Parts: sequence; structure tokens; C-alpha cells
Amino acid sequence: MNTTNISCENFFPKPYMISYIEEHEDKYEFCLISTSSNGKCPKCNKVCFKEHDYQLRKDVRDLPILGKSVRLSIWHKKYFCCNPECIVEIFTESSEFIDSYTRFTARCKKYILSLASHVSAETASKLLKLQGINVSGDTLLNMLKTC
Repeated sequence: MNTTNISCENFFPKPYMISYIEEHEDKYEFCLISTSSNGKCPKCNKVCFKEHDYQLRKDVRDLPILGKSVRLSIWHKKYFCCNPECIVEIFTESSEFIDSYTRFTARCKKYILSLASHVSAETASKLLKLQGINVSGDTLLNMLKTC
């Protein structure tokens, strides 16, 4: 029998690097660290390079892997705004991988909304739970209203 090692490096988009992976009986936990070299100020749109710190986002849910749920802890970089006229002094880098103020990655949210738009919220919640994505019917309805 042949065994294959699957590289997880391609599971997540650049600029994220996997710091560690923990496998549990029912889930995988990934810690991702941003390796970006710059960030764009959300107020003045100026690209800035001077790093300030990191900000941790915990318990972000992603698509399941091999039937197990996936939880992410993501370290985003914070930057100083280099525009002296901007009212923002420090900002956290933005990412297409995960929207601000959400607990799901963009691809997980897209999958959830696709399923929830074809069946009732409660049915979608049950189907998603079988796949390793725990989300309530009420949360699904709120997600559908805001998209």
C-alpha cells in the first residue's frame, strides 16, 4: 500500500504561512501567520510598510478537511499609516481570505450561503453539521439577509 503525504501549504492563500497544525479526533486546528510586507490603510488607501504589531483572530471556521471541522487562529499584521494627514495611526491588514468581523473564511461563507439558498435554514444547518461546519439556522438566516 502506498502512503501519500499531503502538503497543507497550498490549503491557504498567500501571504499566510502555517505555524502549526493540531489534529484532534473531530477537528484540525491551524495557526496561520501573515507574511505580508505591506498593508493598505483603509482610510487613505496608502500602501504602508512600517509594521506595528500582530493581531490574533481566533476560532475562524474554514471548509472541512477529510470530514473533520477546521478551526483557524490567524495572526494578522498591524501597520502604521505612513500618511501624516490621515486620521488613522494604526490599522490591521485586510485580507480577501477572511472578511472583517466574521467567523468564517470567505470560501466557507460562500459554500454555506450556496447550500442555505437551496434548502431551508434548519435543513442547511443539519447538513452542514454532518460535514463538520456548525452553524445555527438563525445565523444562516442572518447571513442570507446581509448578502
